Amino acid sequence: MKNSVEINIGLDREAAMLARLRQLLISKGIYANIQPFEIRVEKAISSGDVSFTYELARRANMTPRENYLVDNDAFVMLSMAIGIFKEDNSQTGNFSRGGNTFPLYYPDVNFFNTAGTGVNVSEAAALESIYNGFVTAKSDVTEVLFRLNTERFRKAPRTQYTVGAAGFPATLPNYEGEQYQDVPMPALFEGKNDNQFSLKIAQKSDTVLINGDDQSEFQNYIVIQHRGLVIRQYSEPTTIQEIRNSGLVVG
Repeated sequence: MKNSVEINIGLDREAAMLARLRQLLISKGIYANIQPFEIRVEKAISSGDVSFTYELARRANMTPRENYLVDNDAFVMLSMAIGIFKEDNSQTGNFSRGGNTFPLYYPDVNFFNTAGTGVNVSEAAALESIYNGFVTAKSDVTEVLFRLNTERFRKAPRTQYTVGAAGFPATLPNYEGEQYQDVPMPALFEGKNDNQFSLKIAQKSDTVLINGDDQSEFQNYIVIQHRGLVIRQYSEPTTIQEIRNSGLVVG
């Protein structure tokens, strides 16, 4: 057909969704600025932790590597990754928070190597509980993810070297991109909404050593990455009328 446009949606999920979004918005007379985007959340892990709850919006005391969704934008989440890393506070300048370490996406025993005791399981085994739980998400009152098993986010690298192999580290990072797991359905989050995620670790797990045995020197972190597309200026700021309609205030 003359002047028709063919869109291939089978080769690359991100590119396909971007094309589809642009086509949909243009059909409504909206010419949006859509770009690849990642929201990154880092939270310290403490002994005995059983859950992690966070917002996609700006959060207090964010680390330099974290990113967030601003009020006026919208975010289409296509995939997620759940990683863990160890921050070495013994180094000058607290180097890990400045980008000098990489997250792992499974509890590598060479890196999380505190041994178990007669009472408690090892550090690596305790961290496995993160990958045997589930994650849920809500945008205001709309349920976006319901008890999605975190086991699907456990991603061991395809190539590893044996401990002590000359010239190679015992622990290797993932190739870029292989740590991400597609979410079942793309989800749209508006920045002005209350976008809350909750990660529950496996029930009745032993998490005493989930942060290792020397928390004064090392600090384990969980890092949750949300990859997708940001639509700039898509979500208008909350209006006075919307606040009134919400029932949160009277006037």
